[in-house]
Amino acid sequence: MSTLRRRAEGASRSFFARRFPLLAAHFFARFFDSELVAGDGDNSLSIGGVFAILAVPGAFAPLFLFAKYSSFLAWLRGHPRLDVWQMSLSDQYLLITYAMTVAGVVTVIKWDSLFPDRRDFAALAPLPLNSAWIFYAKVAALAALLLFLIVDVNGPATLVFPMVFLSGYGTFSEYVRFTAIHALAVFAASCFTFLFFLALSGLFLVALPPRWFARVSRYVRTASVIALLSLLLTSFAVSEAIMSPHVSAGLMLLPPVWFVGLSRALFGQPAYPVFTELAARAVIGLAIALVVAALAYALSYRRYFVRIRESIDAPPGEYSRIAALLWRGIERALPGSRFEQACGVFALKTLCRSEKHWLMLGAYLGLALTIAAETLAGTLEPAAGPPPAAVLAVPLIVIFFMISGLRFVFAAPSELRANWVFRVCGDAPRHAGSRVARAVMLALALPFLLFVCLPAYWAVYGTLTGIAHIAFLLLITAILADISLSGYRSIPFTCSWAPGKNNGAFAVALYGGAFFIVVSMVSSLEHWMLRGAAQYAAAVVVIAIAWRYWRHETRDSEAGDTVLYEDRRAPAVQTLDLS
Repeated sequence: MSTLRRRAEGASRSFFARRFPLLAAHFFARFFDSELVAGDGDNSLSIGGVFAILAVPGAFAPLFLFAKYSSFLAWLRGHPRLDVWQMSLSDQYLLITYAMTVAGVVTVIKWDSLFPDRRDFAALAPLPLNSAWIFYAKVAALAALLLFLIVDVNGPATLVFPMVFLSGYGTFSEYVRFTAIHALAVFAASCFTFLFFLALSGLFLVALPPRWFARVSRYVRTASVIALLSLLLTSFAVSEAIMSPHVSAGLMLLPPVWFVGLSRALFGQPAYPVFTELAARAVIGLAIALVVAALAYALSYRRYFVRIRESIDAPPGEYSRIAALLWRGIERALPGSRFEQACGVFALKTLCRSEKHWLMLGAYLGLALTIAAETLAGTLEPAAGPPPAAVLAVPLIVIFFMISGLRFVFAAPSELRANWVFRVCGDAPRHAGSRVARAVMLALALPFLLFVCLPAYWAVYGTLTGIAHIAFLLLITAILADISLSGYRSIPFTCSWAPGKNNGAFAVALYGGAFFIVVSMVSSLEHWMLRGAAQYAAAVVVIAIAWRYWRHETRDSEAGDTVLYEDRRAPAVQTLDLS
């Protein structure tokens, strides 16, 4: 056994010592550079932990379907024979949608590292390698990344899901056949999503100058993340609609529906005519995505990587006069001392310039917009009377996700090697970090409330109702900002991040509970308040007094006076530090 192991290890070392496998392994390792690392020595999320988290939903979701497909429970309910092939359509759609969403989000997040860049050129140009070897090695690394992602996210579910719904109604040969076909459909769906966004980035890279590509890329990636999250969140409603033999024309435009049809068309049970058309769309869409991605990748590689030696690093452009005046006005409008105003402008500029922070915040806002749209659907009423609680909850959903997203994004450092600029300014004022973060939150929430929500509610429900609703939202926004920043003692984007310091499961449960309280209880309370001026005024006064009292007590009880620039985990062994 030891001899075979030594031979295997020797063969592995000799294989990866060759030029092409070594290049491919180098590019594959580059994909796992964390987007959250800001400097040397900074703590960041483990990429292995991220992939473990992505594998959990697909592994455990089919296990919760045993009760749905159990033949014994069906007999107890009076349905001795279930049409599991029809029932499983919705669950298969959910699994394929999840696979496509994860593949798309990972591709969008790793957008910049999919193509060879200046860093690769600096490391590989001095070596005796031609550009063709580098190109093929990068393509091989892309294929390995896609295969690793598909197996990690969909491997367990692909084996368990057919076992669950065929356990009491199918044969072993049907299980093997459907598992293979379902694995093929999931693989094709993930490849389609990966190739689609690879082609999209390649086309933008070919069509746009580098300066414009950097600007447009940020918005395209944010819109892509929002679209993918919306597709996943609306999958429960769509999954029920595709169980009909006659799929509507609108649903046939969704790519996950294509690959569900591809799976059922290959298996041939049940043989709905629409599945043949959906399978054709899936094959044609995958072929088009493959061809466009290959052409775009080859053209972008030839345009940029081969010509890097002929280009220079262009310095960042200066602000125009209008932009400079705008930033100067924002700085003067921010509350606090000059130090706090400068820190607030720094935080706002970081959000505008840093793609990783922009994408993280965009993911939160994408969830908010999707949930708000589903909440608002079918609840609009005439202008007479106060708005229903569901309509009042829509801005609360967006505000909650905006504040919680900013609280999370503030903890991700921008560039730790540059935070000496803040340290040399002397001792920061007490509670400067929380005041700066609160000002940034309010600065981003105010335009949404004043220029989006106020005109909408004014036009639909009248002047008084619109103004009263926005005034109450401003109060709730300030309260949510203070609650989220309780104990916050650092300038946004300047403190090292130790995510393992806190309990992630507890944080998710806490934010989930807070979300339901804000959406349900606060919107119901406001619906009651808007029925009369006296009760509205009384409730606002009581809430404002309670908030001011809580804020005063909380500020006085906080022990730390100084701003933190390093967030370390608590030591395993506590010492007295007598030395």
